[in-house]
Amino acid sequence: MKLFLHEPKVVARGPVCEEAAWGYFQFPRVHKLPDGRLAVWIHDEDDQPHTLGLGAKLWYVSEDEGETWQKGDSSLAGLCGTEVSPGVRMLPIAKPVIDLTALGLEIPPFRLAAYNVPSDRVEQPEKSADPHKMPEGIGGVYDAFTSQDRYYYADTLPEGLTEKTLRFLRYDERTGETSICDRPVEWPYLPVKTYRQPDAPVRMLQPGLHESDNLKRGPGGTLWVSTYRTASDPENGALSTYDAAYLLRSDDGGDSWKLAAWQPYIPDTKADKLAWWRDGFSETDFEFMPDGSMIMLLRSTCVFHGGPEWGPLYFSRSADGGKTWTKPQVFDKIGILPQLRRLECGVTLAIYGRPGIFVRASEDPSGLRWEAPVEVMTPNDRSGLMNRPPVRPNFHQWAGSCCNVHAAILGPNKIIIAYSDFYVPDEKGIKRKTILTQVIEVR
Repeated sequence: MKLFLHEPKVVARGPVCEEAAWGYFQFPRVHKLPDGRLAVWIHDEDDQPHTLGLGAKLWYVSEDEGETWQKGDSSLAGLCGTEVSPGVRMLPIAKPVIDLTALGLEIPPFRLAAYNVPSDRVEQPEKSADPHKMPEGIGGVYDAFTSQDRYYYADTLPEGLTEKTLRFLRYDERTGETSICDRPVEWPYLPVKTYRQPDAPVRMLQPGLHESDNLKRGPGGTLWVSTYRTASDPENGALSTYDAAYLLRSDDGGDSWKLAAWQPYIPDTKADKLAWWRDGFSETDFEFMPDGSMIMLLRSTCVFHGGPEWGPLYFSRSADGGKTWTKPQVFDKIGILPQLRRLECGVTLAIYGRPGIFVRASEDPSGLRWEAPVEVMTPNDRSGLMNRPPVRPNFHQWAGSCCNVHAAILGPNKIIIAYSDFYVPDEKGIKRKTILTQVIEVR
């Protein structure tokens, strides 16, 4: 078995890399549409919790498996979903961040978790009886960028502020209509975080999904999606400032959901010397394997606890239908936005990056044995390709890409990936942020 990498194709060119802030013309997603066309959307706004997945998107479409691309529009979004029943597709989407300051809610003064007295109900706060007042919460911390982060349970928030639901785009082929729908989720001790960046309002991340778009069909017609949030033990509500990965399941075609499993992050300095500096498990993907097991990849890289922008990608496996999972083990020394795609030819592919972009293949029905990584983009310093190379690059200049690679299955033995490259010259030789697609074929 060998992996053959086709030549990259340009989807669209954006701003000059030296002049564009982080987040603009980045984070592409690629989807195969029901009629065989391909769609790519590009994030084109600042990299902030209140814009990711919710801000400006640029759409492009291809009718020749990614050889050429033309401008599209947001009407393609509903077609990007997973078929959950004949003629009906659903795509997970994030809920808008709520500006609590603008709503005029009364918010108790911020205090660190250590600044409590025994009479404070910090372990299980009471539900707010006043719709205009936030509850006391469990406590708060400062992140590495001095944002004030505070934690709650969804069940304690004021009535009417938000709902314990997951949000989807729902497309009906019979009517051609795309609509937003919220579906109830059974999730004990569902954690909710508010944050206040310096000189900014207090904002709240609503219960639900972040940027998860990996809704997949499982055995017996079940539906599954993974996401991440602040860690909260669903059995007793024990809270952590680390993120945890959560796996959600629907047995009724997506009409209702329940928490199926979670993966808490427990720092392991034998596996990673910087384990205490990570933010926990965030971006994840999972796949159903031929032997009946499930596998999952988990990102640990993040910077809000003070860690670097690169870090290990972890692997876990379930042999009981997703109920219990093995202790996560290091899959590779780097890895963000992992993608798992099982092909009809019997090969499962894992795609991930930062710095660099890599693809690994496995013919093992259990997913336990993997071939060595194949390089799509080098992990070495690329800053010399800039229009004005710096004397000493920062990490983003070094990588020369957001390395958020996304994949869609094209056929029995091939996928297409979308990623950014900040140093692709235009017709005048000027390096610009560019979105590329590339076909990877198993031979």
